[in-house]
Amino acid sequence: MSAKQAQQLYEKDPELRDTLLSVFTDEELGIDKPFRWEDLGYVTGSWVTTDAEIDEYYLGLTSEYSMNKNIYPSKADAKKALAEAQLRQLAKHYNDGQLEEEWIDWENYSQHKWHAFYEVCKGITSSSVITYNISTIWFKRSKDLVKCIEDNKDLWYDYFKVPRKYRRYE
Repeated sequence: MSAKQAQQLYEKDPELRDTLLSVFTDEELGIDKPFRWEDLGYVTGSWVTTDAEIDEYYLGLTSEYSMNKNIYPSKADAKKALAEAQLRQLAKHYNDGQLEEEWIDWENYSQHKWHAFYEVCKGITSSSVITYNISTIWFKRSKDLVKCIEDNKDLWYDYFKVPRKYRRYE
């Protein structure tokens, strides 16, 4: 039996899968398998240490080990994650000690939600939205966000993964 014939047989009767898999692969049978974290195999990259340092990961263990779930593909990705954790703590401070889920009401179209973004020509800037936006760190008040940006430029640049040569500090 050819792979094409096996695929046609499988399409007619999926219960034959196990029998057909003894001879053919999922790909040969046309079975679309989901690709999940555990399927990655060996992972490399960088991670945030318990001392909040960025370290290269060289152990070469496979993704099925739970200790590998905090490995970022690059050093810049790990720095972004560390910066995001710090910026979220700062946002909570500026937002009167409230978490975003405690104060944001996405159905309230008169409630402004302030967020930062990076533009090549302007650097880090801020904006307000009243409906959903994909930004992840929100502030209740513009003045608080502006102060947080001014006081923590490097964290914001790390968060936006802006290379050092493009960073502005004026």
